[in-house]
Amino acid sequence: MSKAQRTSGRAWIFFATVTGHGSFPIDMLRHDSCYPRTGADAETISLSFHPPFNHWTVRVVRIAGTDAHFTDARWQSFGVHLEETDD
Repeated sequence: MSKAQRTSGRAWIFFATVTGHGSFPIDMLRHDSCYPRTGADAETISLSFHPPFNHWTVRVVRIAGTDAHFTDARWQSFGVHLEETDD
């Protein structure tokens, strides 16, 4: 697991790459208070809902008030592999 980056204030920033197939588990963005890192990542999420788009990789970012990492086990329950990254 990578280190979180601490901002000048009280926020922590976490980066991850998530890989899966089928429709992206959109509720995980809400659950982990994260969002797609770029417009291209957001577009990939959108395309995942339209066959024949099958396999996808999306970069996400999470800004939190504590050093709380992504909930990897919950992502895995959707058949998604999550890997925290340094950026």
